Amino acid sequence: MTRKGMRQSYLLNILYQPGRTIRELQSCGSGHGTALLVAGVFGFLTGMRFYVGSADNSPGWLLAGVICGIGLLYVMAQLVRNFSRWFGGRAECRIVRVGLGLALLPWTVLSGLLLYLVMTGIKAERLQGFSPFMMAGFIYGFVILLLAMRSALEVSPLRTFASLMLAGLVAFFSITFILRFFVAA
Repeated sequence: MTRKGMRQSYLLNILYQPGRTIRELQSCGSGHGTALLVAGVFGFLTGMRFYVGSADNSPGWLLAGVICGIGLLYVMAQLVRNFSRWFGGRAECRIVRVGLGLALLPWTVLSGLLLYLVMTGIKAERLQGFSPFMMAGFIYGFVILLLAMRSALEVSPLRTFASLMLAGLVAFFSITFILRFFVAA
């Protein structure tokens, strides 16, 4: 990594130069722990939504959220890498995990902000006023994800998009099938 890149955090760089940041992290082999941390925090915030809405308020929701966030990072990275091979991708699974984990950062911030707003007891009418901001943040997060994964997979944007969509569909239907056995009808 260059001297300038070492002075500025790659957590900030991923927000405005995702492709370059992933290439630099790939060349120096770092960022994996931070990607796991971001995925864990994203899972924690998701678990926190269930924790707040649950009648028993068991801290198991929080731990399950962290474990699921990190576990899904590994599963999605494997799926994205495997589907990208169909389109000529040649990335290692580790750099795909780094790209996916760090690209979750904008969505993690949005999820935390939304959770904070809900926990403060904001009325639904006022919460709807934030929907354009949330939608813009969601789209921005997807662009960051697409650019980071394009750099990690080393394929065109269309092929990256196809790899992400195929992996998302397979993960969604697989998880839905598995959850069917654990959730009472």
